[in-house]
Amino acid sequence: MTLIVGYIDGDNIHIVSDTLVTWEDGQVREPDDHTIPKIAILRPDLAVALSGTEPDARLRDLAYYRDYPLDELLASLCEDTWAGFIVAALNPPRLWSVYDGMAYQRTNRGIAWDGDEDAYNIFAERFATDWIGTVYESDIGFRVMTSMQALTSFSPVATVGGLTLRAAGDADGFHFVADRTTVFGGPSWYVLPGEDPTRGALGVFMQTSRIGRLYTHQDPDAAILITASSPAEFIAEAQRTYGQFLAHPGP
Repeated sequence: MTLIVGYIDGDNIHIVSDTLVTWEDGQVREPDDHTIPKIAILRPDLAVALSGTEPDARLRDLAYYRDYPLDELLASLCEDTWAGFIVAALNPPRLWSVYDGMAYQRTNRGIAWDGDEDAYNIFAERFATDWIGTVYESDIGFRVMTSMQALTSFSPVATVGGLTLRAAGDADGFHFVADRTTVFGGPSWYVLPGEDPTRGALGVFMQTSRIGRLYTHQDPDAAILITASSPAEFIAEAQRTYGQFLAHPGP
């Protein structure tokens, strides 16, 4: 199980997920144990988030569908009745929820989600109440992020955890968002987003252990282990050896 949420904010879209993976045998994988991202950026105007067990095969399928027309992508996702998807498109911003063999238009509602209902209820309550009356009230991307972090950092729901991973769709198209995130009582990770020509790539780097995993634009399901002394060295190795361009997380 998991939680994925998409939110329309004017001309922009925010997508957020956890990274805790549950496999068919009921075992979970923590972020430092071969976590698989649950958001795929297929092209600048199209991104998909997925829920359900064993997402690696579905990520491979999504990469295969990268150049499909939107209606064909939706039809293909409807054939998978064992997972849930959020499909987000730009120009104009649109959202769909796909589950149980059907695609449901969510653009007018402005929000789409799939996964653990208890987790979503916590997310929705935090989103509705946190930061209201502050300078962050109008920053929807920030509020979406922190509402998910309430689940990933403090683990009130057993099936949602790991890191908060987010993507944004704006005038530059869809892209992952750089973060430095900490799991409560555990280590910190840098989330390193892909840049053109590999904007679908993603790096997750743990500073304390000097180990990170690279998920390439071409094969987002396969984690490549990289040892580095810093995010900058990780980024350089990703480009030099694997041809993947990543953005530095900044200060």
